[in-house]
This record gives sequence, C-alpha cells and structure tokens, in this order.
Amino acid sequence: MSVLYFAATRDLAGVAEERLDLPAELDHVELRARLAAAHPRLAALLPTCRFAVDEEIVPPGAMRLRDGSCLALIPPVSGG
Repeated sequence: MSVLYFAATRDLAGVAEERLDLPAELDHVELRARLAAAHPRLAALLPTCRFAVDEEIVPPGAMRLRDGSCLALIPPVSGG
C-alpha cells in the first residue's frame, strides 16, 4: 500500500511517500501504532491526524484497505 505524508507528517517521517504492508482491515488505533513504530518521531502528531483512503477522508473506526489503495496522513491545519 502506498502511504503519503503531508506537511508536518512528511517532516517527521522523513519521507513524502512509502510503501507499507498493512492488513486489509484495521482501525485508526492500530494504524497509528504501526505508523508510530515505523516513524517514532511521528508518534506525538498521529492522534491529531486524519486519514484518507483513495482520496476520501475516513471517519474514526475500522477502515477497509485493498491492494493498491493509497493512504494519506493529513495533519491538523489552521486558517486565518
């Protein structure tokens, strides 16, 4: 699966994109744990991030992934 990192998540992960082997179904808690294990510097920001799968925001709870899915980490944003 392709994982995209944007803004602060990209800076903390040290990559803009990578491929990770993730199960077909997992919840946000498990996903955050796997990402934190892969990128420990990212751990503190993960609770405030939203996730998108194939360009659609995924609400908290179980998400379904399929081979070829694209997961994006979207950090909090501010406006003004």
